[in-house]
Amino acid sequence: MKAKLIAAALAAAFIVPMATMQTAAASEAAARIVNGSTAIAGEFPDFITISKGTTVAGHVCGGVLVNSRWAVTAAHCVSHFDTSTASIMVGMESYTPLVKKDQVSIEKVIVHPDYDTTTLGGTAKNDLALIKLSRAANSSNFATLAGLNPEQDPPAALTNIPLTAVGFGDNENGVRPNVLNKKTMVALPDKMCTDVPAGYPATNQDPDFHVCAGSGTAGGDSGGPLYADYNGKRYVVGLVSRSLIAPAEQFTRVSKFAEWIKATAVE
Repeated sequence: MKAKLIAAALAAAFIVPMATMQTAAASEAAARIVNGSTAIAGEFPDFITISKGTTVAGHVCGGVLVNSRWAVTAAHCVSHFDTSTASIMVGMESYTPLVKKDQVSIEKVIVHPDYDTTTLGGTAKNDLALIKLSRAANSSNFATLAGLNPEQDPPAALTNIPLTAVGFGDNENGVRPNVLNKKTMVALPDKMCTDVPAGYPATNQDPDFHVCAGSGTAGGDSGGPLYADYNGKRYVVGLVSRSLIAPAEQFTRVSKFAEWIKATAVE
């Protein structure tokens, strides 16, 4: 019985939405942006945070601004937290001192219609939501989403393409930083996000829905962008979704949802 309880606990802990990963339970997965570096001022102007307050203690998740009225983030960010008291920090670079382009309240949230919190498959494959700002953001820097110009987009495999994740998530010491951090990472074979030991739940990894990459993101990085620098342009190819077995991490593949985002996020 004890062995079964331990196995069940391990299975339940294996797939963890990044936003809900607790520092107090810092395992290898949680104790990993991890070994990143401080982002340069103005380096990621489309990056946003969902924040309850103006200190890192109120930090919830990351995301990106897709136009003046809409931002995209992970569905589990807005499903697990009350966003009615939160605001969007646009062009967020630091909590202490507070460095941002704008702060805007939230008008409404639209979770992807296929996101299903009752199944691992439903939450895994459609972990994406849109947030409508209460007014136009004071910014003209918007994310370039992969999937809207297929002939120019980076290839789906992302092989040998520099990838960068950014966020305010826990660092290698289990501490949430006050400044925006970045971490270069690489795409991994899908099998690294699929293969699991006996007794663990399926990851529901699907290359149409997910980018398998790693490692570096941790609790607090959820919803934040995975950028790909390709042919002189920076694309958002993924959103931080779930931590798997290190070094594998599962990112929502933005190109799968780009047309839905474009049709829904109307200014």
